[in-house]
Amino acid sequence: MLFATIGTMRRYIGGPAVVVFAAAVASATNAFVGGPKAVYFVAAVVAAAGALWTAIQGAQSERELRAAVTGGDSWCYLVLGGLSGGGNSALFTAVHQGDCPLYDVSARIVDLDKFELIKDNLSLEALGQAQTNLNLGNLSAKQAVLLATLQIPEKGVRWNIFFSARNGFFDEELRLVRLEGRWVSAMRVMRRDGVKEVVLVEKVEPEFPRDSKGGVEW
Repeated sequence: MLFATIGTMRRYIGGPAVVVFAAAVASATNAFVGGPKAVYFVAAVVAAAGALWTAIQGAQSERELRAAVTGGDSWCYLVLGGLSGGGNSALFTAVHQGDCPLYDVSARIVDLDKFELIKDNLSLEALGQAQTNLNLGNLSAKQAVLLATLQIPEKGVRWNIFFSARNGFFDEELRLVRLEGRWVSAMRVMRRDGVKEVVLVEKVEPEFPRDSKGGVEW
């Protein structure tokens, strides 16, 4: 009868509460019938286990809630797509990665070719010409958002992109060059982890130019 009652309760309340209840019933029954002290000890251990179980579940729920509110380990990147035909018109798109939505996302795009022209004469006005700030807002999980249609210059693209969101900071390096009438790209995304940078993804097309050591000149 007792086990049937506990089985019914499990359908309505969590496992930790059932454990604590079972321990309390065992302790009360033992006291009523004047049983051995060992039963008290076992009941106390079971009750302690139930309390620990409750704490672990509470901590897990708190982590899940925090991830849902801040964005967890999710991130995003920018891509210039739709260039398979060799034209200069690209679909500028933000792509979400991860299981949680991203909130309050902004991106600062630094055009390295433009920066080379003003680096010896830096000013706020000059920096404004070498970078673009985007407010991406909130991005749903697995979402891709078309931002604009851009005309790619013949010399290609060398962008460093700095993202900030509610869950932290991450950076993207995006490179695009034309080879024999076809655009080829390289990109990688890194998350800042204190003084370290952790590479989240790196995609380099086989035809993309390499240095003497076989690496990409990011």
